[in-house]
Amino acid sequence: MTSTLIYSENDAVLVDPLTTVAEAEALAAWVNLHHRNLTTLYITHGHLDHFGGLSVLLRRFPGARTIATPKTMELARQQPVEFYHRLLPGQLPDFSGLKEEISTYQELFNTMGRLYPYWAAHQAWLMFGLA
Repeated sequence: MTSTLIYSENDAVLVDPLTTVAEAEALAAWVNLHHRNLTTLYITHGHLDHFGGLSVLLRRFPGARTIATPKTMELARQQPVEFYHRLLPGQLPDFSGLKEEISTYQELFNTMGRLYPYWAAHQAWLMFGLA
């Protein structure tokens, strides 16, 4: 499991807020060390290890919003939550963050490109098979 912080001079996007409460709390502390305004939490896909810590991060950064593709959110909502709670008793936060905003690929591209122009250029290279 990994998370990535993509940031500009003032703002930041956090990619995949990990799984457990402890992981998400440590991640929030790490994000604070960068002294950026966390504007966005991006969920790459709907498995628990990519969105489990979302509610913890949203409590620590109430101004942040969540973006994910509709298919990602659909898969996340299908995860066997009761199974995970039995597997990791007392370690998982609530999954209320999944009620947050859903975006399109275009919104994701615009958000990431605004904060990190080189990311947008790299994605364009990938889309056109130039990388």
